[in-house]
This record gives sequence, structure tokens and C-alpha cells, in this order.
Amino acid sequence: FYSANPMVPSKALWSIIAEKKYSKFLAAWFNSTPFFVQLLQERTETEGTWCELTKQAIMRMFVPGEDVWKDNKRWFDRQLDGIYDHEWPSLIQQFSEGYSMRERLDTAFLHSMGFQPSQIHQMLIELYKVIGREMVVMKAAMGGRIKKGSSQESLLKL
Repeated sequence: FYSANPMVPSKALWSIIAEKKYSKFLAAWFNSTPFFVQLLQERTETEGTWCELTKQAIMRMFVPGEDVWKDNKRWFDRQLDGIYDHEWPSLIQQFSEGYSMRERLDTAFLHSMGFQPSQIHQMLIELYKVIGREMVVMKAAMGGRIKKGSSQESLLKL
């Protein structure tokens, strides 16, 4: 998350100090699906659904540098305008039921990586389905309730 106030992270968080606007850009990246895929790949499961990200794992992850943001500052500001202004639903809801702000966020980053709009749309449909299913399976494995007849239950049947 982004905070304008200096904070000291606990063991569960990593902290990055950067220019305010670049910090918001990074917060958006760290909440994007391309980053989330890396997170799923690099995480070390510690207990249940909890995981740890080691410094080594973080150093292997792709994170757009400040130069990427500076070269495209106005474009990113327009694309990401308004996504910071409200509380988002849970990740499991976003991926299993769809969420327009997530699609907008992911489309902005994938477009900046060179993907074409037609590629992005199809990729996100498949990616959200796979991630949604993975999250529902993790929830079910932890004894979480899956509402009968819900979009989450239908993902278990894929």
C-alpha cells in the first residue's frame, strides 16, 4: 500500500522510500496481476496461506524502474487516475467475479510492456480464471467456506 506518512514496517512488510508520485506508481505495480503472478511463483509458504518473500526472491522479481515511470509519467497518471480512491474487494472476488478497476490497472501495465489490446484482453480472461481457481483451492484447503452456487464454487469444477 502507499502511505504519505513515514512508517516502520514489521517483519511482514517491506518498505520502499521514493518520490511521492513514483511511490504511488509502485503501489499500483505491487497490486497488479503481473506482480501477483511473480509473488505466487517466488513466495515461500510458511503456514497455511501465509507466505514470506525473502530479499533474494524480491531481487529476482521484475519491477518497473523509475525511468519507465518518468518516460511515461503523464500516460500512467491518466491510466491510473482514480484507482487509488476507494477500497477494492478481496483478491478472490476480483479474480473469480471480475473487477473493472483490476482490469484497468493490469491493462495499463501490460500495455506499457508492449502487449496489444487484443492480446491483453484474452490474456487477462485466462489469467484471472487460473488465479481465481488457485485462490479458491487455497481457501478450500484452509477450510474456508465456498458458497454453494457462487462463482467461486464454479471455479473448483474447472
